[in-house]
Amino acid sequence: MAGTRNSAEDRSNMNKIYKPIAGYIGNVVKEVKDNAKTWSTGVDLADKIRNYPPSKRPALQAQATANSKKATAEAGQLAGAILKGARYDANGKRK
Repeated sequence: MAGTRNSAEDRSNMNKIYKPIAGYIGNVVKEVKDNAKTWSTGVDLADKIRNYPPSKRPALQAQATANSKKATAEAGQLAGAILKGARYDANGKRK
């Protein structure tokens, strides 16, 4: 009988063939979610820039610029996860 898992990241009781595949797919799904979240924030900021009063637009433009840089980094992380199987921590550093 297989043992119990302590968390979703615990793949110790998995089949030896399934274990790396599950890890790869889980990592790619995480990176896709991160990328979609950043893209959605960018769309929201672009809408706010168009519709908010002109006095608030410079601050929103600064946020949009920072989000654009983050989106570029997220796209690179997604590509790394798909092509190399690379993993990244919450700070964007490769594990």
